[in-house]
Amino acid sequence: MSRYLFYLLIVISLLNLPVNAAAQEFVDDNDRVIRFDKPFSRIISLYPAHTENLFSLGLSSEIIGVASGDDFPAAALTKNTFHYREDAEKFIAAQADLVVVRPMIMRAYPQLMEQLAQAGVTVVSLQPTSIEEMFVYWHKLGMLTGREDEAARMVARFQKELAELVRRTASLAPEHRKKVYFEAIHSKMKTFMPTSLAIFVLESAGGSNIGADAEQVRDTNIAYYGKERILAKGAEIDVFLAQQGVMNRVDEELIRNEPGFMAIKAVREGRIAFVDEELVSRPTFRLLRESGSFAVCSTPSCFRGKDLGMDMREGSRSRNNKLIFITAGVIFVLSIFSLQTQPGGKVVKIDVGDSSFQVVNMLSREGVAFKILPVDEGEGVVVDYTPVSPLERLNKKYSGSRYEVHFIENRVARIVWRDKDNRHVGNLLSVKIVAKQ
Repeated sequence: MSRYLFYLLIVISLLNLPVNAAAQEFVDDNDRVIRFDKPFSRIISLYPAHTENLFSLGLSSEIIGVASGDDFPAAALTKNTFHYREDAEKFIAAQADLVVVRPMIMRAYPQLMEQLAQAGVTVVSLQPTSIEEMFVYWHKLGMLTGREDEAARMVARFQKELAELVRRTASLAPEHRKKVYFEAIHSKMKTFMPTSLAIFVLESAGGSNIGADAEQVRDTNIAYYGKERILAKGAEIDVFLAQQGVMNRVDEELIRNEPGFMAIKAVREGRIAFVDEELVSRPTFRLLRESGSFAVCSTPSCFRGKDLGMDMREGSRSRNNKLIFITAGVIFVLSIFSLQTQPGGKVVKIDVGDSSFQVVNMLSREGVAFKILPVDEGEGVVVDYTPVSPLERLNKKYSGSRYEVHFIENRVARIVWRDKDNRHVGNLLSVKIVAKQ
């Protein structure tokens, strides 16, 4: 009997032990598998975007250190500062259990990373290069810190504000989208990868990326373009936009005096604009909120900041810098796409699995008329539709029909086909959409 009592006591003691959260794992951006069984609570961030996003997740108490120079939000200024050039002992003495870095730092300082790992400090390398990756990145930060619900709300809020901007700028015509060359590194004639955060900002502000054919440089958001291609498209470039900061120390005089650049229409006519690199390269919520309103003006003085009270001097770090594009005479809030029908629109195919951003981008580029409405399954896009099959063209049976592209968790879940009386015609896995004539 005593033996059974002994085993019973063991079972009871085990039941009273604290239960850890289920083990989680993911692959970071240096292709390392990160495994952990509870949220981290003593965090050091060595990248401003990590710092900002961790604060956005409500982790002020868990953040024990930030990178020197991190100044947003203001609470970051109250934290101890760390640098990847410092000894591992400083990190270990702070009793950090998580250090969040970028891939570049992971590669450049392997000895520090190894010493931290040997001391039991988890090091995670993260840096998204596209909007879709940014959402995944926010989710990974949520996983690491036990704030997955907060991360999901950040994604949902970003998508909601993005949709609202689409609604507010739905009347902007395609011909008002100015062709923009977005310079990343002047000395090497590099632009940004077409799927990068910077190009998202450009296109969200109503511009058309003239460097859409740029080739990616390694595994970064930078893309090689070269002076030859820039000059070949010089007559098409309406605005020459350059990021300004540590990566690209450039001013208007340098651009204007670059040999051959007078062949660029925007440079010749004084349409040169600058944007703080912090606002277009960091995967934070401010990418949508602060990348800015753009001025619609018709004089070169706007592009020198004279009419808008903007500080656009060399080295300016003002957080109120705005993207400037030339259009017609009013100031708009951050706009998304040109959404009006063009006769003879190109056939666009939408596949299940495309993100809502990709769908809206494809439709708007081809001049397909659409509007965004709430639907039963979240957000949706209602698209004017002209039937494409010979039989439908013959009998005009569905000449007033439309497609509803339904999004669930930012993916195309299904496409509903309705007739002109709003009756459900059917669902499709993929669809061809043609601009309404």
